[in-house]
Amino acid sequence: MKSRKNNSRYQVKICGITRSHDLDLCIRCGVDYVGLNFSKRSQRFIGVEAAKSLIRDSSFRTGAVKIAGVFVDMKPTEIRSYLDICPQISVVQLHGGETRAEVEDLRALLHSDVEIWKAVKVTQLSDINNIIEISSRVDLVLLDGSNPGSGESFNWELLADSGLGKVRWGLAGGVRLSNLPAAIKLNPNLIDIASGVESSPGVKESAKIQEVMKVVRG
Repeated sequence: MKSRKNNSRYQVKICGITRSHDLDLCIRCGVDYVGLNFSKRSQRFIGVEAAKSLIRDSSFRTGAVKIAGVFVDMKPTEIRSYLDICPQISVVQLHGGETRAEVEDLRALLHSDVEIWKAVKVTQLSDINNIIEISSRVDLVLLDGSNPGSGESFNWELLADSGLGKVRWGLAGGVRLSNLPAAIKLNPNLIDIASGVESSPGVKESAKIQEVMKVVRG
């Protein structure tokens, strides 16, 4: 697992990319990560072949931005097959009920440079208390609301005195320009935004992404 970084520069992930135009926009704005959602349950679902075309038709190049593939309860071997088709994916984000054994099996199948992130739905304090244990087997723990992709946040007050400074973690779920300053004060390593920069699911707004990067970079 990677060590916690210096929070002098928060990282930003724009999730739910469905158009090459929006990938180009994120690259121009200096976004650190973009997310491609491979879960058919998502309003921002994209198939693996469509993702391959999206990347090909964009200005993507290695180092410009990192691409995270979002997977929900998919077998490790199937996840690996997606990365074989889209080798530009450098982060596997697990957003389901994946077990410790499945994470270990997945790690064994991936190149050492590919990170594994695990999303955790936060509804009560005990969810926070479990994060340190989870963080020992992944590269980042992503805290999300009870209904991922809905634009609804969880109670951020649960994070008070949580001891999260010991782990690399990200904040997702309902982050938008109106609450972004409050999100930054929580001191996450990563801020993950989808609906907060959209005009409709999967359609990003240039002005909102630019403003997010302005606020985060200070």
